[in-house]
Amino acid sequence: TQGAQQRIFKTDSLGRTIYTSEPERGVTTVAYSYNSTGLHTVRTRPRANQTSASVYTTTTTQTDSIGRTISVSYANSDGQGYVTPSKSFTYDTLSSPAWSVPLGYSHGRLVLASTASASTQIGGYDALGDAGNTVQCLPDWCGQSSHDVRRWYQYDLRGQLTQ
Repeated sequence: TQGAQQRIFKTDSLGRTIYTSEPERGVTTVAYSYNSTGLHTVRTRPRANQTSASVYTTTTTQTDSIGRTISVSYANSDGQGYVTPSKSFTYDTLSSPAWSVPLGYSHGRLVLASTASASTQIGGYDALGDAGNTVQCLPDWCGQSSHDVRRWYQYDLRGQLTQ
């Protein structure tokens, strides 16, 4: 308590925040559950730059069985205004999921990050774990190779970028 203002923080039995109430930010709740994929987290908090505490944003995050984020989605309570595009992440794929780009030594590494608006990046790795190549495309242009941004990287044996 600070003067007439009170801040409340609650945690679950694992020490994870499940509820906060702060005068300057409003009330935030977080719910944790597990499904066949991994940890599923839903956070609801007041939407940024709003005067009404009843306008909130819900962020849903799904992780895989070893704790890597595989998807994040957003929803606004008022159904209006800008909503951040959903994101998804893919790991460990040994063959390219979108383009014929060699992914190299991708086991245990992020190989695909995409949004609902089709902006995508694929990364390949060399034996030392350095990025070997990436391909990016902008929304509305994905799959049109003349608009894709392709980058290839080369490293020396010390891991220093050479090209």
